[in-house]
Amino acid sequence: MDSNRRLLLHGLTCVSAVVGASLIGQRAAAAPVPSRAVSVAGAVASPAVYAAKDLGQFPAQPMDFKAPDGSVRRYTGALLRDVLTASKPLESDHNALRQSYVLARGTDGYFALFSWAELYITSIGDRAMLVYLRDGMPLADDEGAIALVSPSDSRPGPRYVKWLASVEFRRAIA
Repeated sequence: MDSNRRLLLHGLTCVSAVVGASLIGQRAAAAPVPSRAVSVAGAVASPAVYAAKDLGQFPAQPMDFKAPDGSVRRYTGALLRDVLTASKPLESDHNALRQSYVLARGTDGYFALFSWAELYITSIGDRAMLVYLRDGMPLADDEGAIALVSPSDSRPGPRYVKWLASVEFRRAIA
C-alpha cells in the first residue's frame, strides 16, 4: 500500500474513532433518568408534586389498552384532568381556559400536548391518564414510575409519555 493510501486510511480510522466516541458519549448523556414523581405547575393556583403512591388520592381509573402487538394491558391511574383540576388552573378572564394547553414532558425530553378543550369537553379527557400500575404491578423502570397514556386517540402512541416528570398548564399566546 502506498503512503498516500496508508495516510488516508489512518485519517479515516481516526475520524471514525472520534465520531463514534462522541456519539456514544451523547447517547450516554441523553439516557433518561427514570421518573419517580410528576410535578404539576404553570398557570395553576396550587402547584404540586405527586409520587406514584400520591396519585392514589384520585379516583383510580382502570383502563384496558390494546398494545400495537395486539396484547391487552390494564393500566390503572388518575385522570389527567382530575390532577389538573386539583391544582386549580388560573382563569384570568373569560377565555383563559379555552386558550390554554397542557404540556406533559418525560425525563428524556419527549413531550405531548393537549388543549384544555380536549381534556375538559371531549371524550379524550375521559381516558387521558397518569398511570402508575400496569396489569396490577408498578410500572417498570423502562416506563418510569408514572407515564401518560391517551387511549382515546386514534393513534395513542404519539401522546404516550414514559418517564413522566412534569405537567405544565399554560396559556397560548396569539
